Amino acid sequence: MSIEPGYHQFHPSQLLHDYVAAFRRGHKLTRLGSTAIRHRSLDARELLEYYATGQTGLVADLKAAHYGDKRRKRMLRSCKLLIEPALELARVLVAQQIEDDDLNIGSDLFELVLSRYGPRSIPSRYQTLHCEVANFQADYQRLHDLLKTYQGVHSSAKTVLKMNLLHPIVQKTDDWSDWTHSFAKIMPATTYNLDLTVEGENLDRLTAEPRSDINSDELITVIVTCYQPNRQLLTSVRSILRQSWTRLEVLLIDDGSGNEYDGILNECADLDTRVRLIRQAENRGTYAARNLGLDKAQGTYVTFQDSDDWSHPERIAVQVSQLKKSDNLKLIAVYALKLQGNLLYKRLERPKRDSCFPSMMFRKSEIQSDIGYFHELRKSADGEFIRRIEAYYGDGSVRFDSNNCLVIMRQGDGSLSRSDFGPGGWIHPAREAYRFSYSSWHSRISNNDDSPYLPRGKEPEQVRATSYLRSNRGAEKGATPKYDYVWAGEWRYLGGPAKSMLEEIRTLAESGKRLGIMQLDAYRFASLHVKPLCKEIQRLIDDGTVERVLPAEEAQIRTLVVRYPPVLQFQRSRPCNVTADRVFLLANQPPRELDGSDLRYVGRHCADNAKRMFGTEAVWVPQGPMTRQALLDDGTIPSDRIADIDLPSILNISEWYLPRSRFRNDIPVIGRHSRDNHTKWPGTKEQLLNVYPDSPEFDIRSMGGTKSARRVLERDTIPANWVSFEYDEMAIQSFLYQLDFWVYFHHDIRIESFGRAILEAITSGCLVILPPHFEPTFGDAAVYCVEEDVIPTVREIYSDFNRYRELTERAIEHVRNTFSHESHVERLELLEKKY
Repeated sequence: MSIEPGYHQFHPSQLLHDYVAAFRRGHKLTRLGSTAIRHRSLDARELLEYYATGQTGLVADLKAAHYGDKRRKRMLRSCKLLIEPALELARVLVAQQIEDDDLNIGSDLFELVLSRYGPRSIPSRYQTLHCEVANFQADYQRLHDLLKTYQGVHSSAKTVLKMNLLHPIVQKTDDWSDWTHSFAKIMPATTYNLDLTVEGENLDRLTAEPRSDINSDELITVIVTCYQPNRQLLTSVRSILRQSWTRLEVLLIDDGSGNEYDGILNECADLDTRVRLIRQAENRGTYAARNLGLDKAQGTYVTFQDSDDWSHPERIAVQVSQLKKSDNLKLIAVYALKLQGNLLYKRLERPKRDSCFPSMMFRKSEIQSDIGYFHELRKSADGEFIRRIEAYYGDGSVRFDSNNCLVIMRQGDGSLSRSDFGPGGWIHPAREAYRFSYSSWHSRISNNDDSPYLPRGKEPEQVRATSYLRSNRGAEKGATPKYDYVWAGEWRYLGGPAKSMLEEIRTLAESGKRLGIMQLDAYRFASLHVKPLCKEIQRLIDDGTVERVLPAEEAQIRTLVVRYPPVLQFQRSRPCNVTADRVFLLANQPPRELDGSDLRYVGRHCADNAKRMFGTEAVWVPQGPMTRQALLDDGTIPSDRIADIDLPSILNISEWYLPRSRFRNDIPVIGRHSRDNHTKWPGTKEQLLNVYPDSPEFDIRSMGGTKSARRVLERDTIPANWVSFEYDEMAIQSFLYQLDFWVYFHHDIRIESFGRAILEAITSGCLVILPPHFEPTFGDAAVYCVEEDVIPTVREIYSDFNRYRELTERAIEHVRNTFSHESHVERLELLEKKY
């Protein structure tokens, strides 16, 4: 279902405060902005408003002022405003453009900060973006003034924006000389003209003279693919025919356009005897057409040209020259300037000159013999092909020549990839998923563990591409895929939630069910760029155990399990076309701590957002008794929407159990592993030393860092009897096998939902000692006592190994009955029957 773009909910100030505090600690301001842009989230604007002003309503005030509210204008002149958060909010507004006036309101916010604090207070990246906004709005007088005001505008942006100011449309003249002079500062200098007799846009009229003809015996093949072309194809082909390298064959591959396009195709073929028209009977996509061209190519070198682009006359000569200079260089591509058809630049926060994948050139015989062909998708296969070459031949084999900008890529509504890339580093999720999938194959190629060769028309093994990349320009629809179970959550990091979901997937993997995973970003883990999924889940995707389900693509799910509720706290406006018969929100942590601090999510918001995305009312499933009580105490979730069945984490006992035949040392070895967070340790020095004593009688080991513990102990170093390992410094099983006792006492404010680390320690064969409030969750799997009784309990059990073994065997039996794969399937089936 499509999510209403104008919807957002208002968040309690404590939630905004706690999130902003986390962003400040991690210096994540631009990460927050980029994540908000990628999600097109109105909700996230409140976070930036709070960051900038300590309250919400800044955007509403700006809108009112924009439309003439004088009182709001006066308020804005004196309101509290932190410069960089305010500028980041302006960046989000102009990049998202969810509402009709977002661009104007974002521009007003840039102007407000500039007027109040002056140009020197504004960092270079925001100076550049402010200029781009004025250009995007076609406010060329303001652009002119800003370029004079700001001293920190990026040089590449300044060059292109100044070129725009010299455009005849802006200058209201018919004289192109100033513009072409400025254009020659970006493209190689030559004689540029506009032939106004040519039909079409200004780009179709642009001509450039080669410096001199190069008459070589070596034939270069240029493959131009097209589908239902217009007269822009003539521009593309003409620019190739005007190359200084004259010995060319231009293979014009028509991708099943139909007879009604005979006229334009024949007109292109008649331009020159070097043009050969080849027609496919059916539309199969750009890369299938390119593969046909590779088989027909007779040139020593092969390159490509998109059907609406324009190449500088020196492009081919420059590329051939570079390939001839180095045997190690296998593929060379140049850079492109992306302009509209009228030759105006109009982009926001994107590279001014960008790598041009279609310009790739390589030696035909070598690459076809070693690498083979393009993956025959509809989109994105050129990046895979280039990176496969680099994976096989190694560093230095592929070069994107940023010093040579030799192509104009036409920006317009007809561009195949235009809608797949956006400000803030947004990439269509189908392209992301494909890139991460083929990266695994390429890693095996780099290690000589797999072949890089792809036969024509074949699918690479263990590389997954969704229907969006396979369908005709992303528009064709087949049967809607149906899944039995899908796990949605934060899959980029191998933390407790991801580990638990992986275990659940493995539990059901042999059941014959169709399984999927869905990535939902959590704002606590906001990132500047799109990050890959953790390797463990990517392997399961690559081998077909699970499929990646993208919210934008249609899918029907019988049971959707969303683990880690904060992934649903902030609504996103990008479409969600996934529906689910039932949605279980698995609460693996409470909304907030016992003292009310660190508010992570509002249950009502998460449930509302789940319904908007997936079309059904969610049922909350606690991971343990303490979280159940926290959900009830929170008061935002109706009690009848909280399941009466817990769904704790599970482990495979056979993979974790390490039986002990003796104690590890001649003194008790006590340990723990967890994130180095202050809530994961006792809150006072006395409490901490009661549990983890500073005494040579005990060997204390911790994995995950001890910075928080040292802060509680008020010392720079850990006690002499302690050993500290960093997080994941070794395999968890290896660490646990060093220990006799695994002891975990946390801060008084913390509500521990379940504790996967606890279950890992129990299942490994350690004797686990916990505070009494864990007993309803772990029962006979642990020993329980208060802090001051930890050491007496350790001494008592350490004096009798038989007693130790009896307690650990009882614990393993409890795990087998309560936290095994079989018990999980039973609980899940019971949940499905009841809800």
